[in-house]
Order: sequence, then structure tokens, then C-alpha cells
Amino acid sequence: MVTLHPFTLLAGEVQPAFVYREGTYIAWGWDDLHQAVMLYQLPDGLFVELNYDVDKNEVSHLFAFEAGSE
Repeated sequence: MVTLHPFTLLAGEVQPAFVYREGTYIAWGWDDLHQAVMLYQLPDGLFVELNYDVDKNEVSHLFAFEAGSE
């Protein structure tokens, strides 16, 4: 189990691996022509948007938030 604060304390390169391992893939879309956005749900109401650069074939950044947050 992980909540927002402990997740943000994980090293940057560990966060995407944790999301892939523990998260449930929910949806995807396009931010622009070269940027895919994938939404994952982690246990305990934590959600993570992974922004994936399709040209570089890597996660460019991610945004974690809790259910019900703004």
C-alpha cells in the first residue's frame, strides 16, 4: 500500500516502475502528437498519469494525485 506522500518520496526512476508493477491501467490519450498520457490506479485511491514521449520511448514526467483531490 502507498499513499501520495510516500509515493512522491520514491526516487524518480523508481516511480514509473512502481506504477507498472502495482498499478491498474485505466485509460490513455494523447497530450499532443508525440506525448501519450496513460492513467493508472494504485491501491488506496492513488492515481498516476504517466506522460510518455513516443519519440524518445520514455516516460517524460508523471503526476500523482489522490481520489477526490483537485
